[in-house]
Amino acid sequence: MVSLLVKCNNIYLIADRTVAYHRSILMPTRTRYLSARTRRTFFIRCSYTDVNMDLVELLMKQDQMSMAASIESRVPFLDHLLVEFAGTIPPHLRLQGRAGKQLVKKATEKFLPHNIVHRQKMGFPVPFGSWLKEDSAGMVSEILLDKRTMDRGYFNVSYIEKLLKSHQSGQRDYQNQIWLLLNFELWHLVFIDDGARC
Repeated sequence: MVSLLVKCNNIYLIADRTVAYHRSILMPTRTRYLSARTRRTFFIRCSYTDVNMDLVELLMKQDQMSMAASIESRVPFLDHLLVEFAGTIPPHLRLQGRAGKQLVKKATEKFLPHNIVHRQKMGFPVPFGSWLKEDSAGMVSEILLDKRTMDRGYFNVSYIEKLLKSHQSGQRDYQNQIWLLLNFELWHLVFIDDGARC
């Protein structure tokens, strides 16, 4: 186990690197058995680890993706003064059960509808499922049902046909399966077949 000596609110703490990778397992079980003081220290350690390990990688990916799309993005909640202030807020005000961002939600309730403020967290999904039902579905079928693809013997042709037809008709949502098949085939074309068809 690797540990870091970290400074948080002028107190030196030991922050285990493993907390960043296992917080989803550790946090719910470990905090149940800790005293209030120890819980606070543990929460501070987890917060520090998030800011200094997970957030760095997340911001790097966000920056690369936005630049790749020629978008100049900003992260206003990461203004250093706001982050420093947030670090002084007691854990019981920041987290209630598993629901986070309580203060942000409380502050925005008077400006935004309740269903927006309290909706489940979501990422930035690509509407791949609806793209499949529209024009690009022909391209996907062309790639996945190509003679060269089928000749490899990796895929069951009748199953893929059924999968695409069922998804396009709206009977079932197979976007994840189709996405995986498409990525595998494109990867194979680029790295195994030397991009012969790309």
